[in-house]
Parts: sequence; C-alpha cells; structure tokens
Amino acid sequence: MNNRFARWTLLIPLAAAVACSASSQSGMGAGVGPANDQVASHTYTVPAGEFIRVPLESGATYRFELDGTGFRLKISPLEAGTQPPLVEEFVPGVGASGTVIYNVKPRADGVYQISSIAGDPTQPMTLHITRVTGPDKN
Repeated sequence: MNNRFARWTLLIPLAAAVACSASSQSGMGAGVGPANDQVASHTYTVPAGEFIRVPLESGATYRFELDGTGFRLKISPLEAGTQPPLVEEFVPGVGASGTVIYNVKPRADGVYQISSIAGDPTQPMTLHITRVTGPDKN
C-alpha cells in the first residue's frame, strides 16, 4: 500500500471474529441500501492481505459486528485525500458470544477497503456490516 494512505488508515484490533458481507471472490461488497439493511458479510480466513471493498455513505452509520478472535482489520478509503471514518465501540468489550460491535461513520462517500492485517490462520473471523442510519435520518 502506498505510504501516503497510511495516515488515512484506521486499525481495528479484534478480540472477536469478523464477518463482512461481500462477494469474496471479486473483493467487492454489496451496494448500500436503506437503513437496517445488510451491506456486507465476509469471513476472513487469511491473517494478512485478504480484503473486501464496500461503498459507504457520508452521514450514515454502519454497525460492524465482528465474530472471531485474534484478527486485526484496517479500514482505508480508496480515494486519495479522503479522511478515515469515525469508529466507536457500540458496546465496550467482548460480548458473551465473542462478538465485538463498532459503529462506523464515514466522513465522505466512497469505496472503503477493509483488509485483514494480522491474525491466527486457524481461527477465521467473520465481519457483518449493517447500515443502521442513513444521511436522511437523524
């Protein structure tokens, strides 16, 4: 990855597996739909270098639910000069089921790459991305 993108990269340490909806073979996620629609779901099986690309809208809030252990993800906008999304834990810590939940709020419309950067190759992680609010909702 080009070094100029490093400052726009957000690292999410995971204590749980991550699932992302997407077409894993093409690396592209599904399109953004109305609020409370699943945007992407993907199971990461490679500890570093596996990725999906997902279009996200500014003004919307997305819930990232991570199921698994030991993986770290990186969220990077594909367009140069785009700020990284804001990320906050929805529920502090790891849930009883081993799930970690984050709210992600993009600052700009665009396609974001969500890559695995570290993890245990014997423990897959699944990431589910759901749009919970849209730019037209308050």
